[in-house]
Amino acid sequence: MLDDNDKTELISQNPSIMQNKVNFNMFKIIHKLTEVGFFDFMFQNKEDKEAFLESMDLDWLEENIQYLDYPDKFNEHFLQRGWVAHGFMHTETMKNAVDIADDKGVDEAERYLVDAYGDDLKDMMFLLNYPPELKKRQMLIETAYDDFINERYHSCILLLLTIIDGFVADTNINMGRGFFNDSTELYAWDSIAAHKTGLIELHKLLYCNRGNTNLEKITIPYRNGILHGRDLNFANKECAVKLWSALFAIKEGVRDIINNGTEPQTQERASFKDVIELLAYNEDLKKACDDWVPRTLKKGRDFPESGASEEYDENSPEKRLVEFFEYWKNKNFGYMVECIDYFNGEDRTLKDKAGILARDFFRGKTLVSFRILDINDDAVSATNILTELKIKVNDKEITKEFPFRMIYLKSDDGKIGVRNFDEGSWKIVSISKIKDLS
Repeated sequence: MLDDNDKTELISQNPSIMQNKVNFNMFKIIHKLTEVGFFDFMFQNKEDKEAFLESMDLDWLEENIQYLDYPDKFNEHFLQRGWVAHGFMHTETMKNAVDIADDKGVDEAERYLVDAYGDDLKDMMFLLNYPPELKKRQMLIETAYDDFINERYHSCILLLLTIIDGFVADTNINMGRGFFNDSTELYAWDSIAAHKTGLIELHKLLYCNRGNTNLEKITIPYRNGILHGRDLNFANKECAVKLWSALFAIKEGVRDIINNGTEPQTQERASFKDVIELLAYNEDLKKACDDWVPRTLKKGRDFPESGASEEYDENSPEKRLVEFFEYWKNKNFGYMVECIDYFNGEDRTLKDKAGILARDFFRGKTLVSFRILDINDDAVSATNILTELKIKVNDKEITKEFPFRMIYLKSDDGKIGVRNFDEGSWKIVSISKIKDLS
């Protein structure tokens, strides 16, 4: 572990964040030089130059650069209440919570945060992107989420505590020890969640000793108090939401430890050309997100209830789902692997993955027919599709509704992408309900 002198004191001092601030200053310089004609040789006419200047939305950049200071402010206000800043948290939620805390006090801000984070959770679930150590626990995570939305906080909290502990243990970043262990310190170089002011401090709080039986309501999910039966009044939304937040933060921290390590690294500085290209990409990305609107689709008019994959719109989530059904009917498990997100990030051969599907998920299960009942574009990178499947399970036929959540992943790095902008493909998030059929 690094000496504290080797760790940045503030998240805003992380190299990547400092580089973003440098880039923003470069954008302003480029904008000014373009205005005075320094880059006129790049443009064919005055209209092209004006379009370029307009695309450099300095107000938008100024607003977003201010967000880079909010993780520090967030931890300052909320860490001792069981929260930690992380990159998966919606930026507006983090900013609003900090602003409310500054204006009306931390109690009011936390009430907002609990409700807002709980509402955001549905959209955030697909960001888990299930690395191998979480995939083993996917059914438990989905059960915990079902418990949460149905206000079964007792079971949700207990499940999340075990999921968090086991997930960290399986990553082997702490010699097989879980998150709730005396020696655990999740620190990564150039990380938000795993900064020295983040998960290390959250671990100390959640793992603290709770030696006396307590009947009063707690709003911080103390692991030892809950699992050892000392904190009895723990089943509430506040504790549950904070454990969901911790799970996302720990997932991010584990990723950063694996990718960044704990030792300081030499950072490559972006060139002037890199900054211009980044600016253009970010503007295009922002426009794609701003311009996107969910489709309003009607069964029978915009998509067939049942049919061949060729009958569905190219590059659509529903086409990918129907392709999956076709492969299932033909027992083509190799192609089925390409349609799901289950194995994302796993170092297995295609043959091994296909074997797992055939053996563990679809043994004795034959798809007889399907009907698409509804398609709902839930976000720029996610669509929910409700289906009715007729499945022959061994010797009996089952007809049942199955919801499928589809996410759009980029081809180059497997991360969440933006439909109709990034090059990528649709993947099915979970097939666990099919696995459970008997």
